[in-house]
Amino acid sequence: MRRVRLVIPRILITSAVLSFGTSVFAQEPGPSAMPQSEPAPAAQPAPAVPPGTPLPPWMSPEVIKATVDIGMDQAQQQKFRLAVGDYITKMNSMITQEMRRESVDKDRTIKRKNSALVKKLDEQVKGFLREDQWPKYLAYKDVLRSKLASGG
Repeated sequence: MRRVRLVIPRILITSAVLSFGTSVFAQEPGPSAMPQSEPAPAAQPAPAVPPGTPLPPWMSPEVIKATVDIGMDQAQQQKFRLAVGDYITKMNSMITQEMRRESVDKDRTIKRKNSALVKKLDEQVKGFLREDQWPKYLAYKDVLRSKLASGG
């Protein structure tokens, strides 16, 4: 019997990184944080993840690059983050639930339920992507699914 590796979702980080990369976490200090006489220093990007920390599959450089390659505007990015975050959360929940059951054919059940989740994701994304973005989304989905299947 094949073991299924579970991945704990970090949706808040994931959704930000999927659309904006790691620079989204960089913040400039507010006016009250700095004395008025000194010029404010330039914002430095925050480190994405401490060195040596394994990234979840959906935050791998290949998946992030495939996301950027779709070429979404800001409104599309927000909808995309929500749709993909929902998919990843439901997928992880479904796998956890199936692994707790004492079923003989867990792999087939997981594949069947995951296919339904992917179809739902496709329907959601098709609602806001342009026709020219669809092939790039399909490439993204292939990269994401391969990373999820391999565990990273």
